Amino acid sequence: ILRLLRTACALTAAPALRRSRKLALLSTPADDDEAPPEISEDFRDFRARLIARTKGEGLTEAGDEKAVAEGWAYETPLLEAGCLLLGGTEQDFGFGLRQQYFHKCVLLLTQHDEFFTRGVIVNRPSRRTVKGWTVWCGGDVEEGGVFAPNGGASSDRPPALECLSTIKIEGAASCTEVNKDLYTTSFEDANKALDRGYQKSDFMCLCGYAGWAPKQLDGEVERSSWHVASVDGGTLVKDLLARDDDEDLPVDDGLGTWASLMRRLGKDPAPSGFEFDDEMLRAWIAARLDAPKVDVSALADAARRKQREETYLESILDDNGEVTPGVVFTCQALAPAADFLLERQFLHKSVVQVIAVQQDTVIMCCLNRPTSRRVALKLGDAERVKTVAFGGDVQVRSAQGGVVWLSRGPLPGGAGERLPAGGLEE
Repeated sequence: ILRLLRTACALTAAPALRRSRKLALLSTPADDDEAPPEISEDFRDFRARLIARTKGEGLTEAGDEKAVAEGWAYETPLLEAGCLLLGGTEQDFGFGLRQQYFHKCVLLLTQHDEFFTRGVIVNRPSRRTVKGWTVWCGGDVEEGGVFAPNGGASSDRPPALECLSTIKIEGAASCTEVNKDLYTTSFEDANKALDRGYQKSDFMCLCGYAGWAPKQLDGEVERSSWHVASVDGGTLVKDLLARDDDEDLPVDDGLGTWASLMRRLGKDPAPSGFEFDDEMLRAWIAARLDAPKVDVSALADAARRKQREETYLESILDDNGEVTPGVVFTCQALAPAADFLLERQFLHKSVVQVIAVQQDTVIMCCLNRPTSRRVALKLGDAERVKTVAFGGDVQVRSAQGGVVWLSRGPLPGGAGERLPAGGLEE
């Protein structure tokens, strides 16, 4: 900060900048030479000018003003409230199979201190409504079930709602400036503002948020999970709010916003190798952010789903209406079901077998998911090395160590007795 202020003092003394009436970053009362300088302009504007000059993009007054007027954007190593996080392209893992909403997201930090870091995603519009407001998906924390698949579930906890605006909401105690011409306001104060002449179109209503423990986000940035940028947030949000939503088209996937910001940062806006992640994001948006449609196709899908369920039940029930152990299922891979596209992907094209029935619980094991782990199994005097398969995501409490043994014939030892085995190896 001291280095920045020293540079600021040097530049404000330059003849070219002294002639500018608009650049009044530092001013000192004439009657007090020792008074500290007062900052009269958003420091991000000034920092943007310094970046532009360093890159040789604007060496004149007119260039300075043009850079700020068009909305500045530059990469920065500084994590602070008001900065943007852009979903990274250099990390070792992607978000194709989980947390798809983070893929190529644009996330605004609204709080960053020694206790907690909080941010909201700003390029995930939705067609879901809460209390009469169309909401944007701000993150997965405290979203209250608003973005449940196909609108079919809810949460016992109310959603966390907050609003962004590009104008200051007068009389709202919660209204806080987080970036130049960008303010955050509580949902309650935003509703009260409507009675004073403000419009819903003045706000971006966000449901849910993303949160980090102290130093957690710093570690993610060091691992290249995010690109950190300082961006004219007021201009960005104003542009996003001005976009029209054509209900005949899919919900905006936000990839264009991400690519535009990457381009402004001088980074590749269309990196290769992310085609799968892009499609998975679109699938997540279609299931979570679009409004559930009650039309002929939706009713037909529901009817097919109901028919499948009835067929499944008939196939596993015996003459007494009870589930038969030993029944084998294969997961359908037929559109438009895609039942395991976004979650529990291990069941996609799986082969599962019913191995036990305990009261109202049916226990099944996945048979075609081998792993790289091996176990040395002793059968009498012989020893065999067997592959340990992934049977499912629920631990069987009655099985010692959560391991279930399946065989094609009788094994030595009594029922339920664990066979002697060697250690697991990769």
